[in-house]
Amino acid sequence: MKRMLKRVFSVLLVAVLFIGIAPVGGIDLALKTSAKDISSYSVGDIITYGSYPQSKVMDSDLIAKIEAEGEKYVWCDYNYYAGTGDFEDGNMKPVEGMMLYKDIPYGGSKYRAVKINQYRPYYTGDTSSYTNTNQDDNGYYTGNVYYFKYEPLTWRVLDPGEGYVMCNKIIDSQAYQNFVYYNGSKYYNSKGCTNYASDWVTSSLRQWLNNGFYNTAFSEEEKEQIGTSYLENKSTYSSTYDSADTYDKIFPISYYDAVNSAYGFNSSHSAYDTARQMEGTDYAKCQGLGVSSSYGGTSLWRMRSPSSSLYAAGVGSDGLAYSGYGVDGTGGGVVPAFNFNPQSTICTNHTYTPVVTKPTCTEQGYTTYTCTCGDSYVADYVDALGHEYGEWVVKTAPTTLSEGLKIRYCKNCDAFETEIIDSLTPITVGLGNVNTNYKKSGQLVPEIINPDNVAYTAEYKSSKPESVIVDNDGNYVALKAGSAEITCTVTDEYGNISTATCKVNVTYAWWQWIIRIVLFGWIWY
Repeated sequence: MKRMLKRVFSVLLVAVLFIGIAPVGGIDLALKTSAKDISSYSVGDIITYGSYPQSKVMDSDLIAKIEAEGEKYVWCDYNYYAGTGDFEDGNMKPVEGMMLYKDIPYGGSKYRAVKINQYRPYYTGDTSSYTNTNQDDNGYYTGNVYYFKYEPLTWRVLDPGEGYVMCNKIIDSQAYQNFVYYNGSKYYNSKGCTNYASDWVTSSLRQWLNNGFYNTAFSEEEKEQIGTSYLENKSTYSSTYDSADTYDKIFPISYYDAVNSAYGFNSSHSAYDTARQMEGTDYAKCQGLGVSSSYGGTSLWRMRSPSSSLYAAGVGSDGLAYSGYGVDGTGGGVVPAFNFNPQSTICTNHTYTPVVTKPTCTEQGYTTYTCTCGDSYVADYVDALGHEYGEWVVKTAPTTLSEGLKIRYCKNCDAFETEIIDSLTPITVGLGNVNTNYKKSGQLVPEIINPDNVAYTAEYKSSKPESVIVDNDGNYVALKAGSAEITCTVTDEYGNISTATCKVNVTYAWWQWIIRIVLFGWIWY
């Protein structure tokens, strides 16, 4: 019956949605006195609250106007993660400039521009490539800018008494946890191995919902009407993986909510429940939402309940409630929920104690403020420090037949970078023969051809040091008539060697013969 009414009165309902909070199950156009009180509504009714980028702008004339207006606004970085292709090595990090956005007011509306410079990978530890992304499958490609209109968010009522509502569509696509590290037995969200990767308390998604999304989707007046909810975060698999209870403003529903018939869901997790099936917005698809063609374009969406160390609950595109879905997948849809008037006891006079989490090379720093009642929030974010790399060190020397490899390490963590050293063109050395007289000196000047301009050293050695001696600068002295071979050995900075030889012939000059023969020069010569 509600679906029929929705179709018949769709035009009227659109007007109601823009006026205030309106139930889909009826056509009462009266504005509710308080957004905090929806107790007169029924489970399954739809209200509007807040706004978020959703529909893609297709009108080329409008795009041109928005683009022109947007020239005065700066691009912001999503700080989306990518890695090495190893999904558990802890080397995933934000990639600067992968995707950028800016919000542009125009003509009484607001629009979000999204620039895709690199594809967002399936997993935060994967590399960025058109083979590892949902974005191109959804019709969004690198090198382009797309525009999305901020539109009212629609929410499904789960519990009218508490004002418990969940979004009626998938509004974004985010990883549950950006950072995953496998220590040989379990998966963690830091190399310190303090919390499992599936821990809700320290999850990336929790931070994003209660900061980025919360501050984007709601005005200050709207924020004041959103309550702080006490949440249990038990594992679907084992109490070993339970997360601590939290107090949150915005959150995904739990696995146990998704099988609660009082909220309008099928009580069987294995039922193909259309109430659990969700479609994503254009904006969510642009962010990398995975879309199933088998179930009419629905998508998997995340819940907050942890499962094992690497998995947290999710609802499949088929409407089944699954206990585990990889926390580092970027294609999981985000369906936020909140309470207008949570019935749990909330402290009215908070006394918060700050705990500072310092920034690392790849992770933001932040301060967690926790009240004695258990309420907490995260604020005072500090940008990640970025890696501070030391000098390059040659790990594998190049030769004339193969490439080499050099490496440098971050001074503050165990991150590193590598760089290929091109194979070498051989250094060639040429030496010409020398004719000299007894007791004369000179310097050998080899012809060295060094195509790659690498550093090198040269050494010289005489085959007959009793006839000719030579030093490492090529300076020679003739000590006795005769001849000697001088070998020049050139060694480049990678240890590759080239050589050349020459002959130094030593003879007496005519006047030296006179001294030797006539003046008994043999005494001196």
